[in-house]
Amino acid sequence: MKDKYIKDLGVGKESFLPFIGYKYAKGHSKRKFRKQIRKYGFADVETWNLDNTASVWLYSHIKMMLEEGGKIVDYYAPNYLPKEKDEALARLGVPEPLRKADGDIFDFMCSLLEQSFIVDDDEATKLQSTAFHIFAIMLSRAWW
Repeated sequence: MKDKYIKDLGVGKESFLPFIGYKYAKGHSKRKFRKQIRKYGFADVETWNLDNTASVWLYSHIKMMLEEGGKIVDYYAPNYLPKEKDEALARLGVPEPLRKADGDIFDFMCSLLEQSFIVDDDEATKLQSTAFHIFAIMLSRAWW
């Protein structure tokens, strides 16, 4: 499966196995993958590194939401966040100026995921965890 946003990052394909095509998985046949896809809707290769799979999915879908949804919704217009959400985002390291627009918050979250794709596993896990916490806070704003 092609992923425009991951391709645009220019990182190695090995990190994004589920999203660049099942043919790169050693020891697995296309037949097995096709069978799993018919049965489950996806192949087991997507569960081998589920944290990375979920991070790539979230990154690509938020980038597309901002790109395509941004034609309809102004994600960069000043927003109002309830005090609890603003404080939670501050605890997660989202800088105060960025907390003024949903698009800036989503961009910050994507920058954490971008970093996670090029660092070692321990650091990647921390960055991905922070990004998912930010997404949980912003979930009600992820629409268009």
